[in-house]
Amino acid sequence: MESCYDGMSTRLKQRAVTEFLCAENVTPAEIHRRLQAMYDENTVNRTTVTHWAIKFYECEPGHASIVDQPCSGKPVSMTDDKHQKQVDDLIKHDCRITQKQIAGRLGMSKKEWAISLVYLATQNSALDGCHAC
Repeated sequence: MESCYDGMSTRLKQRAVTEFLCAENVTPAEIHRRLQAMYDENTVNRTTVTHWAIKFYECEPGHASIVDQPCSGKPVSMTDDKHQKQVDDLIKHDCRITQKQIAGRLGMSKKEWAISLVYLATQNSALDGCHAC
C-alpha cells in the first residue's frame, strides 16, 4: 500500500483544521474532540487548540496564518541586573513568596521564570536559602 504522507506536519494539519472549524463557529472543545477522533494520540492538547482558536476568531475567515512565524530561537528571559534586583527585593520583602507570585509580579510566564531562575540561582542574590526556590 502506498503512503499518503505528504510531508506536512501533523501539528500544521491540525492548525488548518482548527482554522476551518473556527470559521464555522465550532467551539474549541468540539474542535479538540474532533481532532482526537482523527489524530488519536498525536492530537495537540486542548489548551493549544483554544490558543489557536482565539487567534483564528480574531481574523477574517480564510486569512489567518497557520504557519509558525520565525523567531530568533533564543529563549526569553529576564536575567539582567534590573530584574535580579527586583527579584531580590521581592524575596527580601517576603521570604515566603512563591515562584508563581514572583513571576506574576514581574509579568513573566512560567517558562520565562524557570529560565531566569536557573540564571539567578547561579548569581549571588537573595535567592540563597530562600523558600521561593
